[in-house]
Amino acid sequence: MNPEINILSFNEIKKIFEKLSDNYGVESSMLPKNSRLIQRGKEKISIFTGEISDKDIQKFKELSSIELIGLYIAKIDLLDNNKKEDIRLSIEGTHIFKDDIIKNIVDLNSQKIIDDWMMGREILYYDIEKAMKENKRDDESKFVNSVSPRVGGEGRGRWDNKFATNNNSPNKRPKGFVVIRNSFTGDFLGCGKASADKITNFTPKGRRLKEKS
Repeated sequence: MNPEINILSFNEIKKIFEKLSDNYGVESSMLPKNSRLIQRGKEKISIFTGEISDKDIQKFKELSSIELIGLYIAKIDLLDNNKKEDIRLSIEGTHIFKDDIIKNIVDLNSQKIIDDWMMGREILYYDIEKAMKENKRDDESKFVNSVSPRVGGEGRGRWDNKFATNNNSPNKRPKGFVVIRNSFTGDFLGCGKASADKITNFTPKGRRLKEKS
């Protein structure tokens, strides 16, 4: 028997976005126009923007075995013996809210680490921080000075790795659910769960990059 599928009410959506705001800075005002949130069972949240009415969805649900309606964007994780809830964005969820995510971002700043992540491997904060230091040394030789007439010729710099932040340092290691970002392109690569030293990977097997033979 498939899990129950429910169209979320205004108050239920509000609670979902309170968690999204706390974790990632995403607000409910960022939802696409005329979209609805649908929950499958106790965990999976999808977004639906079709022309079918809520009433028709309910009728269709009664007549057919439905795995999922809409695009899967998030999962509710139950913690402490189901006493506490946290929320993890799917890969598609990070793409939908890409312009609004401002919290708990971890930048991957090495192609090897990016490939490891896309292959489904866990990654270490130590490796990210090591790559950041190496990139900084390399970038110092590529640092471009440009003269700004408004400040009397004082130099202003531009770094090639434009999306990289200073989040990836021992003193700024986000914990819990984090959004993974390719610091070279700015693309989000889904979510992981960070501890003090490493980040667990939730990339589905069917979405993983195949290892080179």
